[in-house]
Amino acid sequence: MNKWLNRGIIVFQFIYESRVAPFFATYLWFFWLPLYSWAKNKNICFVVNIADGTGQVLPELDNFFLALHLGEIDKTKKYVWLRVYNAFSKTLVPLYGKKFYYVRMSNVLYNICLPMLMRWHDITYDAGMSGLHWQLPQQGTWKYPRPWQTFLYMDQKPDILSRWRTWYRRRLHSPGYTPLAIADLSPSEELINFLGDDAAHIVLLHVKTNIMNATAQVTDPATYIPVIGYLQSRGYKLVFVGREKMPNEFYDKNILNYSESAIASFLHDLQLFSLANFSITGGSGIAWMADCLRKPVVYLNSWHLFMPPAGDTCVFAPALVQNKHTGAFLTFRQQYELYLHTSAAQGDRFPAERYVPVHASAEEILNATKELEILLRHDTSLSSVQKQFSELLPNTWLEFAQSRISESFVLRHQDLLQ
Repeated sequence: MNKWLNRGIIVFQFIYESRVAPFFATYLWFFWLPLYSWAKNKNICFVVNIADGTGQVLPELDNFFLALHLGEIDKTKKYVWLRVYNAFSKTLVPLYGKKFYYVRMSNVLYNICLPMLMRWHDITYDAGMSGLHWQLPQQGTWKYPRPWQTFLYMDQKPDILSRWRTWYRRRLHSPGYTPLAIADLSPSEELINFLGDDAAHIVLLHVKTNIMNATAQVTDPATYIPVIGYLQSRGYKLVFVGREKMPNEFYDKNILNYSESAIASFLHDLQLFSLANFSITGGSGIAWMADCLRKPVVYLNSWHLFMPPAGDTCVFAPALVQNKHTGAFLTFRQQYELYLHTSAAQGDRFPAERYVPVHASAEEILNATKELEILLRHDTSLSSVQKQFSELLPNTWLEFAQSRISESFVLRHQDLLQ
């Protein structure tokens, strides 16, 4: 019964957000005028356009708190965050609700206010970085979204990149301020029991088993085998995280399979990343779970090579792009241009009809991990080739990012630094 009830709620919410609420906001807005006037008189500002998804909801929350911390938005306003009931809300509202003037997880209250929030931008703060908007555009027209798309319109890629660069700039200008890491993320008794006696030296492993956005091809588990052996020889307990099925190649490696366990939840994800020494992730939003908690991460196989996590304890080894017909690799500049000039409507998907992605090799993954270990023992400056890579395109996220490309990786592919 609960399953069908949940499905019914999802269907209703889609219809309401994409069809009913926009109609109310466009044609019956005067019914919400008293509520709007009350909110405006009370100096209330609703935080909107925070998207559900690990790679969005955490960075967007972090970005909002940083903007407030730096005084880049009006500190006198009473910021309110309304959320529908879902797994993200159940975790984030208790953890970070006290940082708002008022926060509430309620489908009813959210739906009552949504037409008002869609129409009147002067009582909202757009905290989004995904480029997705659950508001009517301030200029121009809008149309009803396609099936199962709740947002009403989306920005073009340059605008989306600008939003992420702004967050990275705020990160750089707020050293020591960690708004998401200050919450109580001590592991629950359930998680402690799952991890067992030795939970002091943990490394999290993540692979991608589906193709989307930054991931252009499925992770080859064999490329992780050398780094698994190396980490275990160093005394680390390895935990497989995410929601992907653990590869068969990992089953005889004494790796805890958290991903498919009964205790896997968004709250336990946060607790694990907070507890771990560091993580190794594929091209996925899960890497920003580590990044937003200011935890070390090795970030692998993203073909969006100029868009790594921001933190100064991130080492990345991206995927390269090879021309299908000539076999030639795109230079780093060309690879970025390829991403930038694919349509926003297509999302961030890889153009597989013309190109082949080439993931980091087992040796490159192992070397990137060793580089992170060295960085954690003592701060090291960027090498000349790392610095050259970081300055190739100053208008990308790397302008303000403190993360670094793996030195061994970029030395091996130094010919692409054109």
